Amino acid sequence: WWQAAFGQLALSPVTLYYVYFAFKACGMPPATVPLPAFLPLLRSLMIAHIVNGWGFYWSHRALHSRLLYARVHKRHHEYTASVGFAAEYAHPFEQIVSNQGPTVLGCLLIGSHLGVWLVWLTVRLLRTYEGHCGYCFKGTWLAKIGVLHGSAYHDFHHADNRGNFGGPEYLDALCGTQDAWLKIGGTEGYMAQKRDIKVKCINALRVVDAKRA
Repeated sequence: WWQAAFGQLALSPVTLYYVYFAFKACGMPPATVPLPAFLPLLRSLMIAHIVNGWGFYWSHRALHSRLLYARVHKRHHEYTASVGFAAEYAHPFEQIVSNQGPTVLGCLLIGSHLGVWLVWLTVRLLRTYEGHCGYCFKGTWLAKIGVLHGSAYHDFHHADNRGNFGGPEYLDALCGTQDAWLKIGGTEGYMAQKRDIKVKCINALRVVDAKRA
């Protein structure tokens, strides 16, 4: 809790303070300027999404290298069963380089309006909390419209620690880092494994209760 509080209450405000000046230097308009029209706004969000996807994939993959995993990224992987709290539980170096950096970079490069940046930040946080929440929303209406869909994909990364480095899955597909995920059958296969484990645990508890009785 103390480490997470440090990241949220000390590290993030300092980072955002300096990022503000970077945004200004890159052409961010005053907050009082009206939001851009729909198409320019959509373009800004798409750029932010693409830049974040590539930045997060390669920085996250680098954190799994022998040089950085034990020193930096292992803290985040203390949670082998992902939970929402673990989404931003990370080493300060990881927070800046792999979490905050890719999130900020797209909007920074194009000098986004503050409102656009806040919308993108909301989307990014929603995706990262969902990815760590431990619940699979596949089949729900939220998943059907593309709002929630990545929790099983990232849960496998925490549980098995093999591949699935990206937020957008196409980068893992392009770089060959989702073979273990595909081998078990993707989301359907992973959920089937989870159900089997749940059934075995329930049966084991029933046996223990029966012996006690």
